Amino acid sequence: MTTIRLPVFRLSKTAYGDLLNVVLAMPLLIGCGILIVLAVSVVESAIPLSVWNTSVLGSAVGFLVTVVRSFLLVPVLIAAHRYILLGEVTPGYAMDVGAPSFQSFFGWQVALLALSTVTSWIGGATQGDDAWLISAIAFLALTASGVWIAMRLSIVLPAVAVGAPNTSAKSIWEDTKGHAFRIFLLFLVVSIPIGAVIVLELMLLGPGSQARGSGLSVLDMIISSPTQIALIILYVATASRVFQVIGQRVNGQAPQASQA
Repeated sequence: MTTIRLPVFRLSKTAYGDLLNVVLAMPLLIGCGILIVLAVSVVESAIPLSVWNTSVLGSAVGFLVTVVRSFLLVPVLIAAHRYILLGEVTPGYAMDVGAPSFQSFFGWQVALLALSTVTSWIGGATQGDDAWLISAIAFLALTASGVWIAMRLSIVLPAVAVGAPNTSAKSIWEDTKGHAFRIFLLFLVVSIPIGAVIVLELMLLGPGSQARGSGLSVLDMIISSPTQIALIILYVATASRVFQVIGQRVNGQAPQASQA
């Protein structure tokens, strides 16, 4: 049996190369993705603060907005996965809601978003407990469990995007067994450079960018939209490369040996 070890730093470098290649190969599609993110940000800013300040309602609206954004970005994400894994170029934005791949991809996205949201809700509820130590432990345990499950399911989206023959949860779970920590580490390493860019943007714009309706807030939305798409495509590339290395039960191929 071949032992597979995810090469974290090599795959991180590959993911950034994939980002550049996707942008150069499909600029129109990426441009559509940027416009979608910008439009959703505008809608978010138009929602009254009273809604966001209401715990349950604000969380529900936030989840709904994220689901809508995910729905609109499905064609972009599927195209990016297929380019990275199959070399297939998608020239423009086209949404085929009736396609089984679209429905399955979006369904898994909603499931993963729901996992994150439910974990946050429950974790937030524990913070009101008078026993702060128990609350903190419960919050950390819930967060760690949610992240662990997400990492174990991280290759399902590229598998669905390329039409892999066996995309059952069982196969995905088996392929990622023993790899959750290194997958998490890989996503963390990939996030650091672009995360630094996001922090730099916020520092340069200053606190005025958080004032709704201000010129700086509009500028922040315009500047951050390409950065958000870049981060999303980086995660697509990361998941695709992980799938390429360890998804042997899903794609029907023998596991690929790799250097750490």
